[in-house]
Amino acid sequence: MTRQLELVLRIEKEREDEKAKYLQEARAELLAEQKKMKGIESYRLDYMQEIHHRAQGGVSAQQMNAFQQFIDSLDKAVVQQGEVLRRLKMVVDQRIQQWREQQQRRKAVEHLLEKKRQEQEKLFAKEEQKIMDEYATQRFIRHPER
Repeated sequence: MTRQLELVLRIEKEREDEKAKYLQEARAELLAEQKKMKGIESYRLDYMQEIHHRAQGGVSAQQMNAFQQFIDSLDKAVVQQGEVLRRLKMVVDQRIQQWREQQQRRKAVEHLLEKKRQEQEKLFAKEEQKIMDEYATQRFIRHPER
């Protein structure tokens, strides 16, 4: 029984390691996408400052319209990136939950294995005590004077 449980435990540990790897990958992807978002936002801010600086010197309506269209496209990119981040955060949350559930399964098998080992140790100690008692009884029967 213990050997089967040890096999199950090994499998559960492998599954837990796999879940941890998937979680780590999702977190890395989220971090990369957060950096992209910061880059887009930073670029938008720099571009807005450039427009403000140029507007002080005077710009044509056509140039201002082009600036505004570009800002609109940056705003759309921010919204799209925000959606990517929202989805990735959900994936990370899911993977955390999956990893925790797998961790609980592994701990349950470890607990059961430990319980079985303790039961076996008790049984072994009981058998050993029984043998020692029989030995002492046999010795006493053969040599009652001692």
